[in-house]
Amino acid sequence: MALPLRIRFPRPVASKKNRRRPIGNGRTVASREASSDERALRTLALLEMHGQGFQRVESDDVEIVMRHFVEEDEIEIQVRALRPKPKGRSGRRRDLHGMIETVADALQGVAYANDNQVGSVRMERVMREEERCDSEN
Repeated sequence: MALPLRIRFPRPVASKKNRRRPIGNGRTVASREASSDERALRTLALLEMHGQGFQRVESDDVEIVMRHFVEEDEIEIQVRALRPKPKGRSGRRRDLHGMIETVADALQGVAYANDNQVGSVRMERVMREEERCDSEN
């Protein structure tokens, strides 16, 4: 298995979800700051991939670990391939990233006051019931 891709970004990235700007007809797009951060991070990732010999993961599940270093106000991102991406019972491949956004929004005001309080998120695709029990330890 390939080594993980490591990226160090000199500042936190702007949220595409929380910083939106109107473009008319009730539609919104990500803020200029979020769009700029996305382009800068993509460029940095491409440079780091080339320098580290990292190959893009085409269809396997991937793990993304992002750490925010508060004192430096920098972020570090690691990406690595996990295993072939399985299909669920319906034959669909579920978007865990989209699911966690829904869960975080649903629990805002119920389990915590604001979703900006979420300091860590762990998501994983589990293949069997036994693996679910193992991951809870």
